[in-house]
Parts: sequence; structure tokens; C-alpha cells
Amino acid sequence: MRFLAFIWPTLAVLNRRIFPGLRLSVLPVLAALGIWMVGRLYSGTIGTSASAIIGFVLMELLALCFCYAWFAIRWHRLLLLNEPQTALGGNFPPRAWRRYALRLFAIAAVLTLFSGAVKVISGNIWTLGITGEWIRYILLYLFLGWLFHRLSPALASVPLGEPLTRGEAWRATRGANLPILGLSAGTLAISTLLAFPMTPQGSEITAFEPLYIVAAFWVQVLVFTTSITVVYRETVMRADLRQ
Repeated sequence: MRFLAFIWPTLAVLNRRIFPGLRLSVLPVLAALGIWMVGRLYSGTIGTSASAIIGFVLMELLALCFCYAWFAIRWHRLLLLNEPQTALGGNFPPRAWRRYALRLFAIAAVLTLFSGAVKVISGNIWTLGITGEWIRYILLYLFLGWLFHRLSPALASVPLGEPLTRGEAWRATRGANLPILGLSAGTLAISTLLAFPMTPQGSEITAFEPLYIVAAFWVQVLVFTTSITVVYRETVMRADLRQ
């Protein structure tokens, strides 16, 4: 089924290479969680002005992008080039890390600001109940996920030393709209399923919930990064990553 043409390979690759993925991602995930926790501690000191809040969010996002690039570059090279990687680093030029993180930041910042603007505008125009908020969340997630993965070859190409522009990435994924939409739907389903066991907001959390939150975040990082690799392999390289 063409709709599932990218999500199934993503899950198959993770099933086959889960332990290397865990080994390469453990330190970047812990670093990202540390940055997130520090951000939460200082978020109450930034004031209430829109410019201060946006600046704080973008600075935190940039730091998280560098943490993510630390894992993603090595994961892409392992899967696409079958190149051995260590838990700390790998055989790639330092500028690739900087270029990957800044490209990711540019895309993520635009999508984050767009998402915020849609929520503010729709909230001012309509009074949304719980059902309306869920519908908005699902539609926004599917659209932004589809848009991101259409551009994602511009990221996965960096570790290979053959960086694509965003325009080239868009053209490379032109014929894959349905599989990419299916990939967005699949990652949405995974994120939603992982969120179900969590304690409702405002309730007292259990002792084990922080560990579950870390594990759920870790799983989503692995799925997300593998999906970028699969899109690049099956559109730009036009080969099956499962072989």
C-alpha cells in the first residue's frame, strides 16, 4: 500500500538496528533533556513580552538542534553508508555538524512560528472545544510533518558530503506525497500512543513517570531520525534501506 510505503521501512529498520540506534542516541538524548530542564528552570525569569519569549524559545531550539544533529549525522552515515560509529563521535567533518544543526534550526524555527501563529489566529477567530483542539492538532501535525519530510533530504544529504538545497530536496520528493503523508500519520499515531499512559496535566505524577517520559522521547527521536533517513534513501538514492 503506497500510503504506508515509508512508515513500514522506518519501523523495519528500527526493528533490525535498534541497539546501534540506542547506543548512538543515548548521550545526545540526555544532553537534550538537560537543556530542556534548564530551559524550564529559567523560563519564569524571561518576562512576559512576546519578543523575549520568542527569543528564549529560539535559543533553546537552536541548542536542541545541535544535540539532535550530534545523533542524526552518525545515524544517517551508519544506515546509508554502513560506516561504523562510536557513542561519542564519528568520521565526519565538524562543519557537517554545524551545517546540519543550522539547517534543521531554520526549518524547525519556521514551522514552530507558523504553528504558533495558526493556534493564535484560530483561537481568536473560533472558540474551540476539546474536539476542535484535537482536530486542529491532527491537521496541523499532518501538514507540518508532510512539509518537513518533503524538505528533509536537505538534512540527510549533509552527512554524506553532498548537501542538497531545500529546492532540490523539494523536487526530489515531488512524487512521494502520499507515502510522506502516511509517514506523518504514522509518527502522529506513535506519538499519540506514547502519550496515553502519561498522567493528565494537573494531576499528581507517579514516581516512574519521569522515566517513562524519557523513554517516550527517546523512541520518538529514533523514529523521527530513521524516517528522515528512509525518505532520503527511497527518493534521492532510490534504494530500499531494508536490503
